[in-house]
Amino acid sequence: MQRSQELWLYFISRKGSRRGERTFAAYLKDESDRWFHLRKFSSEFRDALLTAARIPSFRDPNQQFRITQFSWYGKLIKSLYERQNEEQAKRIWDAQQQLTETVGEIFRDATTELRERLIHAIFHYGISFKPGAYTPDDAHKQITLFVDDGLDTPYYDKGSGIQSALVIALFAYYCEHFHKGSSLLLVEEPEIYLHPQARRAIEAQLAKFVREGVSNGGYNHQVIISTHATEFLRSVDLEGIICVRKRPHQMATEVKQIGPIDEDVKTRWQQVIHTKNAEMFFADYVVLVEGGEEYILPILANCRFKESHWMDFHNVSVVRVDGKKQFVAYSEILSAFDIPHCLLTDLDFLLHGIEDFYLPERGTGESGDKKVSPRLLLDDGLTERVKTFRQKLSQAGKPQPKGRDVKEAFSPNTRDWVTLYEQIDQVIKDLTEVKTVSKERLEEIRRLWDQLRDRAIKPDTRKIVEDAGLTDDLDRLLESLKEKGFFILRKGELEDYFTEEALSLEGSKDRRAMKVAQELAKRPNEAAIRKWLDNPEEFFNLLSHVEEQLKVRFSAE
Repeated sequence: MQRSQELWLYFISRKGSRRGERTFAAYLKDESDRWFHLRKFSSEFRDALLTAARIPSFRDPNQQFRITQFSWYGKLIKSLYERQNEEQAKRIWDAQQQLTETVGEIFRDATTELRERLIHAIFHYGISFKPGAYTPDDAHKQITLFVDDGLDTPYYDKGSGIQSALVIALFAYYCEHFHKGSSLLLVEEPEIYLHPQARRAIEAQLAKFVREGVSNGGYNHQVIISTHATEFLRSVDLEGIICVRKRPHQMATEVKQIGPIDEDVKTRWQQVIHTKNAEMFFADYVVLVEGGEEYILPILANCRFKESHWMDFHNVSVVRVDGKKQFVAYSEILSAFDIPHCLLTDLDFLLHGIEDFYLPERGTGESGDKKVSPRLLLDDGLTERVKTFRQKLSQAGKPQPKGRDVKEAFSPNTRDWVTLYEQIDQVIKDLTEVKTVSKERLEEIRRLWDQLRDRAIKPDTRKIVEDAGLTDDLDRLLESLKEKGFFILRKGELEDYFTEEALSLEGSKDRRAMKVAQELAKRPNEAAIRKWLDNPEEFFNLLSHVEEQLKVRFSAE
């Protein structure tokens, strides 16, 4: 008997049709690559191939745990109930009889009067109130799930979050123990009524359900989620993310899903997904930044457009990439999902980072997978201009070390640093003990420091540009890069735009940027902004670019 290599199930239902008018059919491919069309098969055969559960966004407890012969929950409860042995069945029967007698005593007076009222209206042998329909076929239907979360009550008295967790856990249990086949779980808006920690817990449950299918016989357990919450993206393969959007003035939706990609690209992208920056998948426009700009740009947007929370209302996200070399990974992902974006970065980006956006020779990988390019690519002419400028800059000043050189230069464990530390430590001891520090020791410290200072002090790229007479070349180049979506800070980095008052704030670079943002938020007007930032026009130019791009994207056709 041949084994099927591939099976496609499909479902047809006319709009407004009844349950009996729905059609299930399938295409099957055998080992000889021949396809067969199964136009009709029984519901039992269908359920053996695939079982599904749906958790809608509107949680209806009566529908979620409805016990019928067709529902997976009904099958689960019936299967578990029928595991009873003879001794357990007798105890259940005795308990049912005792409960029936007790209920009959309680309702005795009511039933007597009811019989008399109906004796001439309808024919009957007797009327009674019973605690349940305790027939062999219906006994399991009287079982109700209770949850004790401090108050032991039925599931339908609990919140939607608990109900969602119950459905997922029970459906996973049913698939593992009773349904030996593929399973599909559909979840709409699982984040509703849940705090972030609970969302991550539900996400972990869903991921576990998928893994269990593979470990328990290699079955395909699939989960399809519709969500607006970033927590449900962290364990998803990139190929499994589908962005669905509808533009203003249009009825149809746009669907974006990436195809096969190189493994090295996939690894780089997956690292991005695992960060808290997954909100970019829900944005209409994204501004990629290197660091503290993520705190300041939203406040500047409020001032520029005279509207509180302008970025939120226009669905714009500021995403921190934490490193110049990470820009390209983010740009590749956003480009793959057709999410427009630009980047704001330091002047040093011209030295280290922009080369990732040169227009390359793009083909296919060894596996035949398509390589994905970032949207923000430089054309050939602009690439050559950047290369020429970088060459002039490197000739004018010593470039900053990069890669392993940076780690080596700043590591306190290198021999030169250790020696310098030991010498300074000895000088401090001598001074505290009122000893004279020898001239030879001071000269040795000066020699060591002269050797290390070039590695410890970051080159001032802006000063190198000015000393080399390249200011005009730089300004023209930066204006051209803006047209491609690259906004590079002319003065160097964010802190170079801080006023003396801003620089007097204590803390790290990140902490200082947060404090400046807090001060700007108190009075988001231009006069207050200039108290903390010099030349904010560069940031306003970027925000104007964002506004213009949004208009272009959502203009009526």
